[in-house]
Amino acid sequence: RLFEIERIIKTFKPKSALEFGCGTSSVMFAKLLGVDNFITLEENKFWAEKMLKSCPKGLDINVKIRNNVIQERDEVVCFYDYEELDYFDLVYVDGPSNAIEKTEIDKYKVPIKDIAYSPLLPNVDVENLWKKSIYPKYIVIDCRRSTVRRLIKKSNNRYSVFLKSDLQNNCNIRPYSPYIYHTIMIRK
Repeated sequence: RLFEIERIIKTFKPKSALEFGCGTSSVMFAKLLGVDNFITLEENKFWAEKMLKSCPKGLDINVKIRNNVIQERDEVVCFYDYEELDYFDLVYVDGPSNAIEKTEIDKYKVPIKDIAYSPLLPNVDVENLWKKSIYPKYIVIDCRRSTVRRLIKKSNNRYSVFLKSDLQNNCNIRPYSPYIYHTIMIRK
């Protein structure tokens, strides 16, 4: 995955990136783009601290802790609770956690009907940017089939879509994307 992220950065040459969900990928983005051109959001303080401790000295990654919100829109979705973000050339979607256990449903104050065990909720952080008329040049989605489905549907054909290879195979689409782990959306 890291090699693929490096290839994406070197191919598309974004000047700035926003990551939803921190981890080793955050270190890669910060090294390649510089810490002043990169922000990551994370809902779990443990993972944020673990990522920061693993950083090389002098690499002070800007990680913002934000709550994971689960909400019913036209379907039950998840996103980070934030307002202050602006335009970034590249947005990387790898968080927040998009699984909800049946045993946790009652703690969320949204009506959830006929939900299966451990559904994977679509992440709508990019959609929230679109509502603010912010359209990143590149959207990179790490797996997250439900998010890919929703973003394609909601993008109004503003983006060319390159499905990660196993999604292409599952859809009987002849593979044309060189990406194994990531779906790439490029603004037209």
